[in-house]
Amino acid sequence: MPLIHVVLLLLCIAISLKILALKDMLKAAVLLGVMNLIVALYFYAVNAPDLAVTQASVNAAVATAIFVYAIRRSGERYE
Repeated sequence: MPLIHVVLLLLCIAISLKILALKDMLKAAVLLGVMNLIVALYFYAVNAPDLAVTQASVNAAVATAIFVYAIRRSGERYE
């Protein structure tokens, strides 16, 4: 397995653990978007550019925007 694959997967694991430890839902939603971008980079690294574009546009952009909107609308930012 190439080094870039290992680095991207370890970054995903580290960010996932950080998300679980956060009490601020807004920060967790933003980190989830960052993690989705890293997953998109991983898809691109394994020669799946169509999945990378879908991951980046739908999961990283649209889903993160919806999460941020819902958190701000609810007014319940912290657990």
